[in-house]
Amino acid sequence: MDILKGTSLVLSGNLLARFSGFLATVYLARVLGNQGYGSYVFYITILSYLALLQDPGLSTLGAREIASGEKVEGRIFGTKLLISFILTSLFFLYPPSFRPFVFALIPLALYPEWMLRGQGEFKKLFFLSLFRSLFFLGSVLLFVPSFRIRGGAYAYAISFLLPSLFFIWKVQPFSFSFSLLRLALPFGISGILYQIYHNSDMLILGIFRSRSELGLYGAAFRVVFLFLLLDRAVETASLPLLSREEKREETVAFLRKLVIAGVIVSAFITVFSRLIVLFIFGKEYLLSSLYLSILIWSFPLSLFSTLHAVSLIVHKRDKEYMVCSVCGVLLNLFLNLALIPRYGALAASLSTIVAEILMAYMFARYDRALARMD
Repeated sequence: MDILKGTSLVLSGNLLARFSGFLATVYLARVLGNQGYGSYVFYITILSYLALLQDPGLSTLGAREIASGEKVEGRIFGTKLLISFILTSLFFLYPPSFRPFVFALIPLALYPEWMLRGQGEFKKLFFLSLFRSLFFLGSVLLFVPSFRIRGGAYAYAISFLLPSLFFIWKVQPFSFSFSLLRLALPFGISGILYQIYHNSDMLILGIFRSRSELGLYGAAFRVVFLFLLLDRAVETASLPLLSREEKREETVAFLRKLVIAGVIVSAFITVFSRLIVLFIFGKEYLLSSLYLSILIWSFPLSLFSTLHAVSLIVHKRDKEYMVCSVCGVLLNLFLNLALIPRYGALAASLSTIVAEILMAYMFARYDRALARMD
């Protein structure tokens, strides 16, 4: 079955790299404790928002231009590097505990994932991701026992810098391009929406609640993230198949079976969440089991959304797709701001599920309306 083969190829390309990264996260969580790990998660979340300033859609634009035959590698790298140097030069404005993380902006600017994606070099892309995860794991084991949270910052920067050097040394001379920066802004706005949806809970938890609570929530989220990899793989593999009329019915049937499987898996994890958390993170993270038992239901909901969202993309219903996404982001952000300061990680978990339910409903409604039109 093509959809199964495609999903397996995409998923296996990320699984080994993600698993080594997950091992590094587990080690970080155990060594730092839930409070120290919460601080690390908070600083990485802030760094991810700074990275949006460093890369306001340039990577997405670059991948598209390279795929169409344009030579923009040097200008994209050069523009991102200049912005990174500006943001890094303001390090004295940042809290002292966050400053070691700021310097990771420069390795992030050099990371060539977008370039390899645009070139269609998927084998190199796999090795880039694998090397980054292995360097992160090795650096965490080397630096975190001695340097604690700062060691996590060093490991994060090294994991992006070293593998990047293998792939960018042949790139044409770097230069700044204002025209590319301007063209990239629409992609940058989409990136901001994506970041708000996936990280606003972490940021708001870090601001209004304790680092310990954020660490507990972050541990549960890391487990769920492994399952969401399957959803991303399904979306990537199903898009070209749903575009072919002769494969559409078979693909939809398979996706529906995946949704049912996701419900079964989520029910299993909900029942055994305490044992899972104890085994992976230890007794200190036992409260994470509550958040895990809620967050895991985003897995089948996300699969259900993908079933209908990909159909909208295939039929070029970009407006409807954007409406569903924006509504989910806005609801999630509103609930996070309204509830997290008072109710903490429990509210963050429930807000995520409520937003997923809304998007699943909206994607399905638009898709079914489309089917009636056909």
